[in-house]
Formats: sequence, C-alpha cells, structure tokens
Amino acid sequence: MMGYLMVGAMVVISTTFAAASLGKLRDLPGFRASLRGLVPGRTLALTAVLVPTAELITVAAFIATLVDRRASVIGFGLAAVLLAAFTVGVAVAIRKDGAARCHCFGRQGAVLSTRHVIRNVFLLGVALAGLAGRGAFGDVDPAGAAIAVICALWVAANVIFMDEIIALFGGP
Repeated sequence: MMGYLMVGAMVVISTTFAAASLGKLRDLPGFRASLRGLVPGRTLALTAVLVPTAELITVAAFIATLVDRRASVIGFGLAAVLLAAFTVGVAVAIRKDGAARCHCFGRQGAVLSTRHVIRNVFLLGVALAGLAGRGAFGDVDPAGAAIAVICALWVAANVIFMDEIIALFGGP
C-alpha cells in the first residue's frame, strides 16, 4: 500500500512542479514582475530563474527514482523546502500587498489569498508524507501503480487549475 502512496505523491508533486516551472519559464518577465516587493531588487532576476530551475530539479529527482528509488528522498526533500518557502512567500505577499496576483503557473492568476496558502500547505503535506516514507515502495503492481498515477494526475490537475475551477463555480 505504501508503494502506491509514494507513486501518487511523486506524480502529484512532479506534475505540479513541471507545470509551474514550464509556465514560469514561458513567461519569465511576468514571473519576475510578480516577485517585485517580495524579493530584494538585486536578487530579483536570479530568483526568477532559480525558482523554476529548482522545480525542474525536483522533477528530475523523481524521474531518477525510476533508476534508483532513493532519489525520491531528494525529490521530496527539495519539494518540501521549496513548498515551505512558497507558503511563507504567499503569506507575506497577502499580508504586504492585498493585490498581489498568483503567477505560480506562469499565467496571471487570481489575487493571492488564503486558498493559495492552503494549496501550498497541502502540497507540503504530500511532500512531507513522501519524505517520511523514505522511498519505501515495496512491491508495486503495475495495475495498482496505473490507478495511483491516474488519481494523482487528477489531484495535480485540480491543484494546477485551482483558480480557474473556483472562478468557474463563481468563487472569489
């Protein structure tokens, strides 16, 4: 059972981070602009490149898990550090500038709010659960793994398109 949870956790984090990093890299000037006021001016350009790079390194660590399952510990560890920083960054942005917008996936999203903090805390919980598992996959049946992947992709899609889903149903 733990193996399926590990597979699911890796897919949720890696899919979310892949979408986020590629979106940020696609609109690097927009992402850099969204960091103004949160990051000191002299480190703004570097931070705008380092964040999506770190997200891609996390995805690479999960891909490396196909060769060596211990790589998942690196992936979950890096994801946990990034998500903790993202959570604090969003909370600071909300408190500092009530009009700051989510540029987490490279597009201009909704105004940052508590739901973005909750999303990041949820993902942080997924990363910490994976880290606690320490790569304990055990025997994973291909059919069970496929079901875990499909479920994880559904969760990741809901995370990635959270603002759009909320807007669709008339949320703020």
